[in-house]
Amino acid sequence: MLTKDKQVGTDAKIEFADRHFGQPPAEPEFLDSENPTDQTAADDRDQLTQLAEPWHLIIPPVKGGKPDMEARESEWILMQGFDSKEQCEYAIQVEYGYGKCIRAKAH
Repeated sequence: MLTKDKQVGTDAKIEFADRHFGQPPAEPEFLDSENPTDQTAADDRDQLTQLAEPWHLIIPPVKGGKPDMEARESEWILMQGFDSKEQCEYAIQVEYGYGKCIRAKAH
């Protein structure tokens, strides 16, 4: 169990990692439709927005219950995008415990 001070620090790091510089916090999107394809389209847009960020967090595959840090990078799983390498590294610290931050490839 975290002490109150450590919990505040952890919460601040999570908030920093999930923040987008120069942009107001995103408002949650609620769809009026009950059509599942509408929700899928909204989820796809959210994922494309995250992947457009300049830094990506990738995590290794898990083998035998442990992350395989020696796996080829092509086997690693793309998790989400960030505005900065520092944000990505905070996400590793407070949310995953392992992973890599890589620069997004220009298209």
